[in-house]
Amino acid sequence: MPDISTTPHALLEAQSTPHGDMDGDHQALTHRSGGHADKDMVELAAVAAAAPDQEPAAGKPDDDQVDKMANFYTIASTYLSFTLSDSALRMAVLFELYSRKFTPIELAIMFSLYEVFGVVTNLFGGIMGSRLGLRPLLLAGLVFQIVGISMLYGLDPAWSKVATTAFVAVAQGFSGVAKDLVKMSGKSVTKLVSKSDVASASGPSLLKLVAYLTGAKNSIKGLGYFFGALLVTWGFTPALTVLLVLTVLVLAASARYVAPQLGKSKTRLTLLGVLRKQNPMIRRLSLARLFLFGSRDLWFDVPLPVFLRGVLHWPYFTTGAFLAGWVIMYGSVQSAAPHLVKRVGMDPHSPRPLLPTLAALVVVSSVLAGVLYATNGAVVSTSVVLVIGLLVFAAFFAVASSLHSYLIVAYSNRDKVAANVGIYYCANAMGRLIGTLASGYLYSDYNLSTCLWCSVAFLVVSNAVNVFLAHPDDAKHQDAPVVEQVANADPENREDEALVVEGKSDTPGQS
Repeated sequence: MPDISTTPHALLEAQSTPHGDMDGDHQALTHRSGGHADKDMVELAAVAAAAPDQEPAAGKPDDDQVDKMANFYTIASTYLSFTLSDSALRMAVLFELYSRKFTPIELAIMFSLYEVFGVVTNLFGGIMGSRLGLRPLLLAGLVFQIVGISMLYGLDPAWSKVATTAFVAVAQGFSGVAKDLVKMSGKSVTKLVSKSDVASASGPSLLKLVAYLTGAKNSIKGLGYFFGALLVTWGFTPALTVLLVLTVLVLAASARYVAPQLGKSKTRLTLLGVLRKQNPMIRRLSLARLFLFGSRDLWFDVPLPVFLRGVLHWPYFTTGAFLAGWVIMYGSVQSAAPHLVKRVGMDPHSPRPLLPTLAALVVVSSVLAGVLYATNGAVVSTSVVLVIGLLVFAAFFAVASSLHSYLIVAYSNRDKVAANVGIYYCANAMGRLIGTLASGYLYSDYNLSTCLWCSVAFLVVSNAVNVFLAHPDDAKHQDAPVVEQVANADPENREDEALVVEGKSDTPGQS
């Protein structure tokens, strides 16, 4: 249910009250919340009572909001720094093992635990994040990454392919856990620091934060691909050392500056409780996300780099530069997605733009698969087709991904945002796992064109699910609050928790 302070009735009452009667508003809000008006409720009433174009008294920003944004920038910086090192690590491992004559299916198996552990991490990590807060998730993720990188120092060229495959898979499994713990923290913090979930006077704030962070992450990821390809030319061990030092520095900074209580829920969440009371739109969105990212990784993660190196004979530097440029463009379009959607006359807060966007992806992928089959590996013509086709694909895919990333936080209430984001990215990781494993088999036994045709099928399914997504304004109330009480809850908060049990309030998580 909506927070009592953000219902239209409460805001209209506040707007009709003179500035001098704010104490009365405070008392009214205190009475409605069982005698304990929550800080956010009072702030919202004060904002509603002020003239729309007036600055706060004395022109100073709200101290609480400043603290929240400081936490956002700290976690966002950690997330982006981690993304740089993680994507560089993935590229360094891929190129190092390809140079040791590992096949595409063997490479896919090595990266499979990265996605398998991501599924498990997202499923349970979101619940732990809601219970413990975002800081422990963030720090644990960085520690897991340090373990994963350190393991790779022990990789012995004399080992058999089976031993090497198993060892690298386990090391990448640690990195998979790390990536999803850090990502959950990064994506969840946008909800906790924004003042609005959906379209309103301050509504675009959440959309802009999500678009900025998602786009910046993927641009940094592209730089990481280039960075990893560059590092591996100096040697695998020096590359690992640079990435390990970077991760340790990020861990130290995060431990120092991230607030301990950020994102900690006032209610004790369980996986069953979240799933039972979850907004059905989140389930549908998660299913659509699974097929969307499965469609990309059916050709991107393993087949494309191997095709560029093995068939077109691009050098490491050129291959890394192209993949980096692709992801940087993808991230740039993600950041601009809200503006681009508005420019074509559609609502960026709605799932409706997803339908034509994925339809365009189906067309682009189909044309690309057909033309690649016709060119039959001719270096010049195939290179031109790939570069143009994949850049067009990146633009449309970025818009779809950005809209998904906004919708998951818009559909969630604050108290369950980490748990819902975890479940959503569990589906994301499952799609990547299916795509990665299937791509290794399809590319080894068939070709890149076959991978793209299977990608088309995944896109069609994803778009079919998108048809059943509702606007966040219409679906928000369906994400029912979880009513289980924290065992050691402060007795002074019991009356507020009673409102949650009765479904009268959407108690925001602490931030």
